[in-house]
Amino acid sequence: MSDGSFLFDFDDTTGIVSNYNGAVNPQELNTNGASNYGVEFSVSSRRLYLSTGSFSGATENLFQYDLTQPTFASINSSRFAVHSYFNTRGALQLGPDNKIYWTSDGSPRISVINNPEELGAAVNYSHQSVDLGGATATQGLPPFLSSLLLPIEL
Repeated sequence: MSDGSFLFDFDDTTGIVSNYNGAVNPQELNTNGASNYGVEFSVSSRRLYLSTGSFSGATENLFQYDLTQPTFASINSSRFAVHSYFNTRGALQLGPDNKIYWTSDGSPRISVINNPEELGAAVNYSHQSVDLGGATATQGLPPFLSSLLLPIEL
């Protein structure tokens, strides 16, 4: 397997990870040749977000994929460029408000996907709109297990 961003199936009963939809080889997501850094799912796991970029600075992209599509080819075709700009790579993190946050290295602000369950421009992306109160962002965000936000089924 080469470097890249790959989509796999996960059986939450057995813990087995397998190639997406029984494919012979791992299925690589199209990032238009850019190196992936951040990854996050919407709360429902129907949407996947990938951020790209490099350590030294380049065009950084934020892509959305619609995981409800019936085939891997159609998932790849669903790729939507939410935003692109020049910076270094930045992490993505689902917040307790179900919004997805994207760090901007060296900035006093981070960006937010306000409606990550929606498709395309309806996600209501807001670039560097969350003020960090005098702090400066780096490439990462605090680690948090977003699955802790899911409701507990009794």
